Amino acid sequence: MNIIYVEDMSESYMILSEEQQQEMDYQVQMLERNEILGLLPVRVKQVDSQLQYYYEISGKQQLGKWLEENRLSYYQVKKLMQALSDTIGQLECYLLSEQCLMLDQEYIYIEVETWDVSFCYYPPMNGKNRDEIQSLVKLILKKIDHRDPEAVFLAYGLFQESLNDIISLKRIQTIMKQKEPEEWKYEKREKEFDPKIKKCADKRSESEKQEETLEDKEKDPYIPLKNPIPEEKQDWNVPEQLDIPKTDQKLEKQYSKGEKCKSFVLSKKMVSAEKIWMAVPFLTLLLVIIIFSGKIIPIQKMWAKYPWICMGILLFVLGVNFIIIKRWYFDEENE
Repeated sequence: MNIIYVEDMSESYMILSEEQQQEMDYQVQMLERNEILGLLPVRVKQVDSQLQYYYEISGKQQLGKWLEENRLSYYQVKKLMQALSDTIGQLECYLLSEQCLMLDQEYIYIEVETWDVSFCYYPPMNGKNRDEIQSLVKLILKKIDHRDPEAVFLAYGLFQESLNDIISLKRIQTIMKQKEPEEWKYEKREKEFDPKIKKCADKRSESEKQEETLEDKEKDPYIPLKNPIPEEKQDWNVPEQLDIPKTDQKLEKQYSKGEKCKSFVLSKKMVSAEKIWMAVPFLTLLLVIIIFSGKIIPIQKMWAKYPWICMGILLFVLGVNFIIIKRWYFDEENE
């Protein structure tokens, strides 16, 4: 089998091919026409009776290269084995053989950020990878993070399964569903808890922690509590400066003389001076219409004798109306 890696400006490919001549069968057509979950996207080219499989590996990293600098955690091992199980289930739906999966670390690709796993399906490999599942399990045992108790527990189960001549994928799924012992969880919590921090925490009383927390909240009430106070020991008494007077009576808005007119009671209903001022623009408009209609002769004579004075009075009235309209119509909507 020949392996070639090709990279261009936008995509990267892994090209697999065989030296002997091959014919396109239903597996090739099934791979090209469907996007199968868990498999690398592939397209096939035929060159001189030789099939070349182009696997797209853009944005992915080879598992073998990743393991050179990293260790497998419980989450990553579980994600890897679950992806293998789901992929085999997908192959059955498309009448493809699991014996064509390339389970060597060089042909398994991952997305580092999400740890999504993609496998390589190579039809010429049919029946030649029976020992690759065992090799994959042994690789996991070597590269597992032994500081993670959950990962160690999972590795122990995989190790027991690898001793069998044939590894069952269903058995591996059962192992992944098993829970780690309670004593292992306790040891994990003990390791995560720094003894130096524990020693300092024991010296301080709970009252000191509560005072420090409240002081920080007074400086900035929006920051989270550094040392959360237990619910049963929280003091819910409101300080004197935060006491809010309780009353069932509705408070009426009182306005100063320079800003708004005082409210008054008329016909047993609360009628504010605002509503009266709102009628002024309409009355002014009515007055202007009457003036220009020519029916009031004294106003016509005064307008003819003192045009500039009348014009100034009219502009002043219009300006006052503009201020009233702006204040009582637009500003109230913004409030």
